[in-house]
Amino acid sequence: MGRTVLISDAETPLGRELVSAYLQAGDTVVAAVSPQASPKPEWAGSLLAVDWNRRSSLSTRNLLLTAVNRFEAVDEAVILDCRTMSEKLAQELSSAEIESEVDAYVKGTVFLVREVMIHFTDRGRGVLCLAAFSPQAADSPVPPLDGAIREFFHGFTRSLLATCASGPITANAFQSYSSTPVEFTRFIAKTLEEKARKISGRSFTLEPRQGFLQGLVPAGRKP
Repeated sequence: MGRTVLISDAETPLGRELVSAYLQAGDTVVAAVSPQASPKPEWAGSLLAVDWNRRSSLSTRNLLLTAVNRFEAVDEAVILDCRTMSEKLAQELSSAEIESEVDAYVKGTVFLVREVMIHFTDRGRGVLCLAAFSPQAADSPVPPLDGAIREFFHGFTRSLLATCASGPITANAFQSYSSTPVEFTRFIAKTLEEKARKISGRSFTLEPRQGFLQGLVPAGRKP
């Protein structure tokens, strides 16, 4: 029997590839999409698209409730960091833009991880994947606000994985730079199938050079 999988940012190129990959594998997908996304994936068979306002804790809670009411439980969640960078310098940003980006991509990520972790804790099991993707090279210049949001996701992920190195919830990170959504999706699917559903607190990178979490030592282990 297939899994029920929640995928964030399903309207993005990476999100769409992940949705397709899980559906082809026989899983049921709850696709979290921006209310402004167009065109939106529609409810059909094993796919349920749900509007998700990243800035709203209520919308995030409703996303999980909708998934549970429809499918009884969520088995796996893939939470993405794949935002399009603004390319604006610090002095070019308006106060509204700063607040909007921080609300959406800092608070929004924490809101969703919190609700997923509550659900998994109540169930006593679950698989959480946090995936950071950029088509640019890891050492490419990044505008200040975008760099801050990227580093938030990395730091938040690092801390979260350390708390999940042992226990009923399996949590791992995935990252890729200078690849395509198709390549990264294949990498995530292959890694989950081979090992990432069996171990926890690890980071996996598509590129051969050291990634942002490769030095992480799971809690209770010595380097």
